Amino acid sequence: MGNKRLEARIKLPYRESSIDLSQTEDRSKWDMLLTKSPQFNVFMTSNYLFSLETEFSLYLVSQGDSYIGGFIDFLEFDFLIGENASSFCTYQSFFFCHELSMSSANNLELEVMYAVTSLLLDLNVNFNFSVHHSIQDSRAFDWLNFDRGKTVVALSNKYTGIIDLRAVNSSNLLDLFKPSRRSELLKSSAKITLSHGNNSDIATFMKLYENMFTEKGIPVSIPKLRVVRRIVETSQSSETGVLTLATDVESNEIVGATFIQSDAMTSYYQFACANQRGKVLNSPTLLMASAIEESLKRGAQWFDVVGMNSPKRGFFKSTFGAIPRRYFEVSNAE
Repeated sequence: MGNKRLEARIKLPYRESSIDLSQTEDRSKWDMLLTKSPQFNVFMTSNYLFSLETEFSLYLVSQGDSYIGGFIDFLEFDFLIGENASSFCTYQSFFFCHELSMSSANNLELEVMYAVTSLLLDLNVNFNFSVHHSIQDSRAFDWLNFDRGKTVVALSNKYTGIIDLRAVNSSNLLDLFKPSRRSELLKSSAKITLSHGNNSDIATFMKLYENMFTEKGIPVSIPKLRVVRRIVETSQSSETGVLTLATDVESNEIVGATFIQSDAMTSYYQFACANQRGKVLNSPTLLMASAIEESLKRGAQWFDVVGMNSPKRGFFKSTFGAIPRRYFEVSNAE
């Protein structure tokens, strides 16, 4: 951290008041304010951000003596070939921690998002960030295009899926799943054993993860693999992540795996992989169901499937009770 390119006092666009953007290296303050926000998620915590091995700055947004929220400025938004920060931080831009009423809060948040994005445009820097699904009003970015008389901001609809665990218990958990998934669970549980992996298992997971892409003819870069490995290592060390391995009983081969991130309220289905044998044995179904069950036992209220944007992925995740939730990806217009 350290780059202060956004540090400024900015006038809000539609009222006679300003906000202050101040860069902070106080990780504990950032995390404390983040926990007070509806946008709180593990991907915006300082520990997770440092695991990405990319340059970023954390900014706190304030008015007078009151903190309104924060913003993450990734200085190398395309820090991997073909990848950007949102590939590893599903929600990684704004959070708000004020105590305003709903109507006042919505207007202020829109103006803050407008003002910060406007500053990025004025500085002529590249940006690509996503907005947490709890923020459903995207007019700030439309207003920038309107006020500037041309399309300067590109706005893309993305979807994740949320499983509400608040009314779920061990006796009705299977009711979440489609009948086809329940049938697969019966078959796979007799042929696969699940176990939690430790640091010595990360190399096996990474090989399985890489092979999943190469078998599809999709190139995966060494920098991307390095970041994925560091995320897993860092999260396991801080006990926010759990690696689960699926082993074929017959061959004793590891055929699938998931990596689940967790915070106080939510579990996140971040990485998953399986080889051809694992798919035949329905290891993805068993691993997903196990992750949801473990989250329930841990006391999580929500299970975020982290992306439902491709057809196969979207259909698969919806069969476990995931309800689509929209979020926005924001970038410079072409």
